[in-house]
Amino acid sequence: MALANCKECGKKVSTSAVTCPNCGVPNPTAKVVNMLGMKVKKGSTEGNAIGIIIMVAFWGVVIFAIVNTNSCSSGQLF
Repeated sequence: MALANCKECGKKVSTSAVTCPNCGVPNPTAKVVNMLGMKVKKGSTEGNAIGIIIMVAFWGVVIFAIVNTNSCSSGQLF
């Protein structure tokens, strides 16, 4: 029976535990994997950076679409 840290609360938990006895999270020792397949701890710098990059890209596309919309024949927005 090996011990590992719970992915949610950080307490020591058996690797065979179904739930964390401290916080109740299911599969407490399972590694968190992001969309790129990288193992990332909750609240880690890498996880935060990826989230920020995705948000900036999304809002960049939205702003680009709004600015480049030709609602008039003259190309003016207002």
